[in-house]
This record gives sequence, structure tokens and C-alpha cells, in this order.
Amino acid sequence: MVSPLHFVDLEPGTDSLSAGLVPVHGKRAPITLAEEAAVRDAALFKRVDYVFFRRFADLRSPQVAAYVVDNSDESLSEEQLSDLHWHVWMQGIAPLLYIAWPTRLDVLACAREPDFWTDKTNTRQYPTPDRLALTVTLNTAGEIADALGREKARAFSSNRLGDGTFWEDPGNILQREAHFSMSLGTPSPWRKNHDHSAPSHVGRNGNSSSALTACFSMSTSC
Repeated sequence: MVSPLHFVDLEPGTDSLSAGLVPVHGKRAPITLAEEAAVRDAALFKRVDYVFFRRFADLRSPQVAAYVVDNSDESLSEEQLSDLHWHVWMQGIAPLLYIAWPTRLDVLACAREPDFWTDKTNTRQYPTPDRLALTVTLNTAGEIADALGREKARAFSSNRLGDGTFWEDPGNILQREAHFSMSLGTPSPWRKNHDHSAPSHVGRNGNSSSALTACFSMSTSC
């Protein structure tokens, strides 16, 4: 069975590993000190399997473009993943959280107001399909059956994260909805409302202690 991560060019063991996909656990090829710090931050969650970096040809530091969770064995429940989503959102480093299920791929947004929060009950829950940044389902042949689903998956390809075109696309729903600039000292107003329950390794301004900080500037102000 083909992994759902295959359709967004994030399948482990492919060229994506040399193009920015770094395993959090186990052996890995040498990486920069900045990337090592970011991977160690991701390891604190214990449930993130990979970090995908946007790398530059010049002297700019790499940026964390996404965290990836391989839940193809369904070892993590939606409740546990909702908790992870909240922690990653509070950390304020990875703007996207890719979650691979056996026959489904979900992408959770961590760069806008909290999709995991339910106002009616004041509780956290796994986002419903209409609140996910992306959700596509594979058929029994291991393919995305409908053309719209394939087009959506291509829009969230790691290739677009790696070259920056994902965030430059004016049709990107995340760009229309949020201005994400996680520079030190500029916490999102949403994180201010939730930081009383931030994980211990996350600063009170919503940023991790890592020297590597993601910075994605959109055209729309928050």
C-alpha cells in the first residue's frame, strides 16, 4: 500500500529525505546546528516523526516548514493527535502538521486561530474535515480517486513548501486567513489566549527556546 505521504512528496525513503525531510528519531545524515536544534525541539513532543525544512542556496538559515506524523499504524488516537496539534500550535514554529493515516492524509494548520478549539464546550478536539487545511482519502487501490483530491494534494506538496511557492500562492486558503510571522517577541493574539496551558518547553510568548524560528510573512494582516 502506498503511503498517503507519497502524494505530497513526503514519503520516507524517497528523494524528499535529501530535499529537507529529516527524521526526528534514529539515525540521520549530518545536518546543520540550526536544524539539529529544531529537530530536538520536535523530539520533545515524542510523537513527531519528521521535520521538513525549507533550505536556501544562500546564507539564510533553514526554516521549519512542517512537522510530519506517520500514524499509518493508528497507534495515536484523534484525541492524542488533538493534544499534539495544540502543543505544536502553542510552540509556534511549524506552520503545518501533516498526519498520515492508513488510507487518509490530513494537514492541520498551526498558523491561524486554533482549529482544535471548540467554543461550545471549551474543549480541544481533532478538527472536523471542514476545519482541516487538507484531507484526502485513498481508495482500495491506494490512489486518490477524484481529480479535486489529487489537485489539493499537489497544492500541499513538499516541493511547494521547499521553494516557497506554497505561501506565495494568492489562492492559498491559509494565506487568505492568517498572517503568520513568528519572529521572537511577536506572539499571535490567539496564543495569548491559550498560553496559560503551554507545554513546559514553550516560552510564554508562544515561541520555543530553539535558536531556529520559522518566519512566514503573508500579505494579509492578522
